Amino acid sequence: MNRTARPPLRNRIKLRHLMLMDALSHDPSLHGAASRMHMTQPNATRMLAELEDMLGARLYERSPRGLLATPYGEAVTEQARLLLANVDQIEHTMQSLLEGHAGLVRVGMMASIAPALLAQALTATGSLLTGAQLRIVEGAHDMLAERLRHGELDLVVGRVRPDTALDGLQLTPLVQEEFTAVAGPTHPLARRRRLAFADVLDQAWVLPPAAVVVRQGFDAAFLRECGRAPAQVIESVSLFTNLSLLRSAPLLAIMPATVATELQQHGLLRRLPLPLAGIVGPVVLLRRQGSILNRAAQRLAQALIDTAAQGAAPAGEPRKSASAHQKA
Repeated sequence: MNRTARPPLRNRIKLRHLMLMDALSHDPSLHGAASRMHMTQPNATRMLAELEDMLGARLYERSPRGLLATPYGEAVTEQARLLLANVDQIEHTMQSLLEGHAGLVRVGMMASIAPALLAQALTATGSLLTGAQLRIVEGAHDMLAERLRHGELDLVVGRVRPDTALDGLQLTPLVQEEFTAVAGPTHPLARRRRLAFADVLDQAWVLPPAAVVVRQGFDAAFLRECGRAPAQVIESVSLFTNLSLLRSAPLLAIMPATVATELQQHGLLRRLPLPLAGIVGPVVLLRRQGSILNRAAQRLAQALIDTAAQGAAPAGEPRKSASAHQKA
């Protein structure tokens, strides 16, 4: 393809080219992608040829399963989705401003994170977020990180698993959440005043997956005290699922101490006197590297950092990028 000097890409590329790349990522056939975009297949074919000529590289190869993205195609698709997300953000921002709002803030929260930090940050911002629209999305870390990467979220409050890729994300440690052992209110151990690790070793537990830092600390404590970790384990990171399991079966679990205390006050579970001191889970704030946040999102991000610094022990010095975190 012709690689001679040409006008800048921004002067030639159209949003329809980016939309075609996004459509092909959902349906790897020109017929299907054209249908998603309400255009004819010949027009989609022509548009793809134009884009490949603009970029000077083949973006797709034909195969029996349809079009397969080349490494160039995968890179362009990722950037196209980010640009389209930014266009959507322009639309959301303008709509909010025209309706008298200060902007839309989209926050992802891991299902296992204590909500108190976000609630306190929102209380602290108060009038600073007046007129802003806040959208909170709860889910698993991998899903939230992926949506953040694609520009579908502005901020994510969660934990970082050692096996999770954080390329392209900016990470700021917030707090170290202390964990405690809990049981349902009718569990035989719920009223015990003292418990040793040996007393609960053969109990059935609801725990985070083995790759989670908190689970690793939990297993290490049992290995140190009993020579092995509990064998009967249900893996779950959903706070509401765990609570339902505890109330319906004779199970034990671990959860953030602040959450456990509040749920105990409502009679939903009992904290257990098992010495789990030192088992903590770092909570972090994730943002997309290079993203430009609206003012409301910037204020909320700063409020989360300030609230964490005032109300809990810091999880470490803020790092400029997630890549630095991974190398540590």
